[in-house]
Amino acid sequence: LSTLCRAYSRRGMTFRNESFVPLISCQGENYAVKTNKRQNVQEINASNNYFKKASKLLIVLLLPVALLFGFSCEGLKKQAIHGNFLNETECSQTCRIKLVQSTPDNLTFATVTRSHSTYSAWNSLIKNSKKELILAAYKTSLRGKHVLNDDNCQLHSNQGSKIYDALVEAGLKRKIRIRMIENYPPKDKGDNEDGINFAKTGVISRRNLNLEYLFGGGRMHTKFIISDFEHFYLGSANLDWRSLNQKLELGIIVENCLCLAKDLSNIFEKYWEIAGDKYKSDNNEHLEKYLETNQRIIAYNEQRPLSISNEHVLADVYIAASPRSLNDLGRDWDLFAILNAIEKTTKFLYIEVMDYFPMFVYNLPRRYWPVIDNAIRRAILRGVEVKILTAAIHFPEYSLRFLSSLEALNRINDSSMEV
Repeated sequence: LSTLCRAYSRRGMTFRNESFVPLISCQGENYAVKTNKRQNVQEINASNNYFKKASKLLIVLLLPVALLFGFSCEGLKKQAIHGNFLNETECSQTCRIKLVQSTPDNLTFATVTRSHSTYSAWNSLIKNSKKELILAAYKTSLRGKHVLNDDNCQLHSNQGSKIYDALVEAGLKRKIRIRMIENYPPKDKGDNEDGINFAKTGVISRRNLNLEYLFGGGRMHTKFIISDFEHFYLGSANLDWRSLNQKLELGIIVENCLCLAKDLSNIFEKYWEIAGDKYKSDNNEHLEKYLETNQRIIAYNEQRPLSISNEHVLADVYIAASPRSLNDLGRDWDLFAILNAIEKTTKFLYIEVMDYFPMFVYNLPRRYWPVIDNAIRRAILRGVEVKILTAAIHFPEYSLRFLSSLEALNRINDSSMEV
């Protein structure tokens, strides 16, 4: 998951009787009909036309998923006319967004004010929940015992164990309704163990989402926690003890924001439905029909963002997701959102990612995928200050080559490029 925040001037909004009037559109370049459910999302040709029409992007929250479906726009337009949207004026006044992060225990920043921790954000959402918790997880390995055998080593997983206990207390003692959707199959040993145990002991209702089985490929890589459809965490951290004090992770906690929490829950509900038993047969006709006919109307996107005042800073907010063929009517594809943010940058562009290799690296033969890489190069040539922070975990021999080629553009047109 990636979280990009950029501040620009406030964009004009349309209001009627002091409430926002959403405009529902269905354009061919933004919503492609896909009939082959096994086809990967690789469409990029429409992006240049999209930039010409795009409005100013202020804050984009990006969720990566992997899935395809087709839908009919015309029927959804009719639904939108009669759609009921939440009170935007109230949301604009109450929504609060804070950055949260995780840092390894042995890493310190002497001159930097630390943000709120991922652990404190999760703990607050779980312990303050009154009715319902919704979790989307790539993995659930909160207790170190699945990986660590030495009791002393398990001290490193202390925060993860506390989150585990908080969920048990919420589900069994306080009778909070908890639903979890989790990626399947697991990649490594112990990845799903705590989720399985939660379900066995009655703490949660849990469903596995096997995109490879349903669609021939893909992973559910989304990570969020929603509390009472009003507060939520969205970020890069897995429900894993290492994501709390062994890795660099970045996310946001959004409080008192019914509009965005409801919007995010729409994504969960689609995951939950397609992970149900009735779609686990080899006959996918029912799944295809569901994806074609069950579309929720999305209130906010790049053209119709939610305007809020966050710590006295005016900002526009919306949630984007991938792939676009899974998105409900009005949901922006996150590739367009990322490219939009880069193209609109005039001063600086700071990028933090785990991996940087613009390739289809997991398919053979490996192929160059230049879309985001080219956008960064254009920014450098515009004189934008660019900094990229990336890990050297997967295929560093490829990553270093691409990063070196970006560094070669340093000082062209008074630009600055650092890796």
